[in-house]
Amino acid sequence: MLSIIRFKLIRIYRDIISVPILYIFLFTVIAAILYVIYQQLNKTPNSYIVGVISILVLLSVHTGRKDKGFCRHMMKMPQKLFITEYFMLCSPLIILSFMAESFYNIIFYCLLPVLIAYVPERKPRNSFKSRLFLFGVTSLELVGFIRKHLPFIMILITLSIITCFIPFLPILILLLFLIFMNIAYNENEPLNILLLSEHDSMSFIMKKINDGFLLFLKLSFPTLILYSVFNFDTAWLVPVVPVIAYIAFTLHVGLKYTFYENDNSKTNIPAVAAIGILGIIIPIFLPLTIIQAISYFFQAKQNLNKYLYVYNK
Repeated sequence: MLSIIRFKLIRIYRDIISVPILYIFLFTVIAAILYVIYQQLNKTPNSYIVGVISILVLLSVHTGRKDKGFCRHMMKMPQKLFITEYFMLCSPLIILSFMAESFYNIIFYCLLPVLIAYVPERKPRNSFKSRLFLFGVTSLELVGFIRKHLPFIMILITLSIITCFIPFLPILILLLFLIFMNIAYNENEPLNILLLSEHDSMSFIMKKINDGFLLFLKLSFPTLILYSVFNFDTAWLVPVVPVIAYIAFTLHVGLKYTFYENDNSKTNIPAVAAIGILGIIIPIFLPLTIIQAISYFFQAKQNLNKYLYVYNK
């Protein structure tokens, strides 16, 4: 069991050092937000919210595991491995509970990994893709993005809803989610998939932007409504979020198809584009974000003309 844990820690370390600095910044900000939330909510009677978030996070991790079959094959009691891993995830909360001298929280976070590890495995269903299409998700990159990162998406959206009574924080979480959605546009589809759309370059790009924008609106709609109810003084931020979201998706799609190459599976994005992406959450960079979004939009149209010229009028 220890060798498996050691192997996983080494793999996590290698993944982290290979992550671009933008995503390291993103996860650092998220960690800081979680710490602030804990400090704010670790007070009676609001401390239960932190417990609910912890349960949702561990349940998402446990139900989304892909290595359960491998663990059952390697050991008789895979729950021991799950308990060890979940206890490591809960250890920051246990330490913070010690610092806050919250005895009941310490007991709760020590028992939670055990309870989650013994949650029975759900039988796989084939209706996930159909539920995505009913939700309006038809874009291949967005379907793949949701399937691959569903637990993390659920965590971010849940955090934004639960913290709606805190000014500015839910808006920041939604903007971080916008940056995270850039992952959906990091891979190039094959040329035959590109041609299946039967759209000219302009309508193709607009459809990609609108698909991502509408998905974000559907996921963030509960948060925006609740935020406007609980934070009337800063409710002016609610209409600002969709505007920034449309700019962000224009930038994401523009970057992908400006550097699209049918013989390259990865999108080679220049480092200067990272500053434009940071403009989604840092206002001082927002003008640059807008300029980049417009520039890459027209460059993407010009690049796609090489592949979609058959459909151009």
